[in-house]
Amino acid sequence: MTYRDGKPMVGFFTSAIEQGTGKRLVITTDQKGRFRFVNLTAVKHDISVQLWSPLPGTPPLFKKDVWPDQGEVHLVASYDAPVKLPPGSVIGKIRDDHSRFAVGVKLNVTLHSDRGWFRPNPKITGMAFRFGKVKPGRYRLNAKAGAITVAVSDWFEVHAEEAVDIGILSTTPAGGLQVTLMRSTGTNAIEPSLYLWRKDKTHGHSAKLGTQERVRVPNVSVGAYTYRLSATGIVTRKGEVEIQAGQTVTLQVRLVPAAKRQILIRFPSTAQGPLQASIHDASGKEIWSFQSMDTSKLAGLSKRTARLPLGSFSLTAHVGNQVKGSRQFDMKTLEANQPPVELQLR
Repeated sequence: MTYRDGKPMVGFFTSAIEQGTGKRLVITTDQKGRFRFVNLTAVKHDISVQLWSPLPGTPPLFKKDVWPDQGEVHLVASYDAPVKLPPGSVIGKIRDDHSRFAVGVKLNVTLHSDRGWFRPNPKITGMAFRFGKVKPGRYRLNAKAGAITVAVSDWFEVHAEEAVDIGILSTTPAGGLQVTLMRSTGTNAIEPSLYLWRKDKTHGHSAKLGTQERVRVPNVSVGAYTYRLSATGIVTRKGEVEIQAGQTVTLQVRLVPAAKRQILIRFPSTAQGPLQASIHDASGKEIWSFQSMDTSKLAGLSKRTARLPLGSFSLTAHVGNQVKGSRQFDMKTLEANQPPVELQLR
């Protein structure tokens, strides 16, 4: 296994996935980028590689329909081997222009890479912070008052041996959210959690709502959010909400009893592209959805779990523009261990 420039890919988790059963063996590549699986069943396998911190948009590394004992398999990544450069540093200071810090609440700052990982725990003095030994790359800062995000920087670059000073990062205005839970029969003891995600994907906010019917969620940064309200035993609710500075926005959510149901989606292992699936109720409203961007690791079978209420539903799914399918099914009881809902895509 090599990078695009021919250098060996060392220490990568590599899987051999048996087609039909999904049985998986995992090993790591050696110092020459080699891997060797033994005692494989004499059927087709898919070879999949777990890439470390790939750049956004990097395609998965895999090879389909590999038979055992048919010679060597050579996989080549779509990018060159990373070059280790001297690190830089990042410094700055948080200014609480909108009174987001309560007395005694500590400042926390995290450094987020555009490759999906983040680094906490800089050196903090008062409201100033410093990250040392920062790898060259593209980053964004997230500042929190305790566990609540109060400021997010723009993206910036750190070059080799560069000391980046972002200057003053001001806290953002905040508003509140008044959540009213309309509890159906059997949900009075349910304690749901509310998760908010900014639509610009900079940060989120969460709150535990307990068994009350009305709960105020304060100190939420302004902006447009999507939300998810969920708990064991109820239907997961999703939607959108806009938080405005200095105002309390009302959100009403009905809690409906639900039970878990396994969803099995089968598709040809040769199908490539994202797998998308959704469940709609009899009125056409979507109540569950799922997406997997890399079907190469699924070996033709996706196993998911949905929380569903009583009623009639339709399940639809497709892999890219290649295979698709749909079916109807019912939830006649909320008992546990119901048979799975199976769908074959063609």
